Amino acid sequence: MYLPNIERVRPLLVWWDDNGPMHIPEVPLGERPHVLITHDESTFNANDGKRYMWMENGKQPLRPKGRGKGIMVSDFLTAGGRLHVPFTISDLELQNDHDLPHRYATEYLEYGKDNYWTAEKMVNHAIQVALPNFRAAFPRFIGVWAFDNASNHCCFHEQPLRVEKLNKGPRGKQPIMREGFMHGKGRPQTMQFPVNYYRRELAGKPKGAKPILLERGK
Repeated sequence: MYLPNIERVRPLLVWWDDNGPMHIPEVPLGERPHVLITHDESTFNANDGKRYMWMENGKQPLRPKGRGKGIMVSDFLTAGGRLHVPFTISDLELQNDHDLPHRYATEYLEYGKDNYWTAEKMVNHAIQVALPNFRAAFPRFIGVWAFDNASNHCCFHEQPLRVEKLNKGPRGKQPIMREGFMHGKGRPQTMQFPVNYYRRELAGKPKGAKPILLERGK
C-alpha cells in the first residue's frame, strides 16, 4: 500500500531546489499542495568516540566500560530541512498566536533506567509538538507523514486482541483483553468469563483460545 499511496500524492508534493526556495505544484481544483514529512531518531552517548587509535606496542587505552549517559533526539524533516516555523514569525507570535514553546519540532530525551523513548512518547511528540508546528509552518497545506518501522512505533491498544498472548484454555497467566465481535452471530464477544460464572474459580478470568473459538462455532 505504501508505494501506490506515495505515487498518488507525488504530483501534489511541494519541492525545494538547491538554492532553497520552495516550489508549489499546480494542483487540481479542490486539492491542496502536500508536504512530505519524515521522522527519525538518533542516540548519542557520553562515551561515544573513535574505536581505533595509534598506540605504542604493549600499551592499551583506558576505555570506560559502559556507553555512559545517553541522549535520544527525535525530529521531523521536510525536503527543505528540519520541520520548523519560519523566522518570519517572531518568537512572540510563536507563543501568543500559535501557543508553541519551540520553533523546531525536535524532542530530546535523556534516557536510562526507567526513562526510555516509548510508543506513547512518540505519539505525544507527533500530535502535541510536530502537528501544531506543521500547521503554523504550512497553514494551507496537507502533511504526508512517513515513519520507519522502528520497534517503538509498533504499539497496541491497552487491551489488544492478540491471539498469541492467549493460552489454549483458561488456566495460566493471560492478559485482560477488550471484547471482540462475532460477525457471524452479530453480537459482541467478551474475552473473559462473566463475574457470575457458575464455576467461581473462573469468574472474571480470561477464557483462553479454545473456549473463544467454540463460542464462535469453530
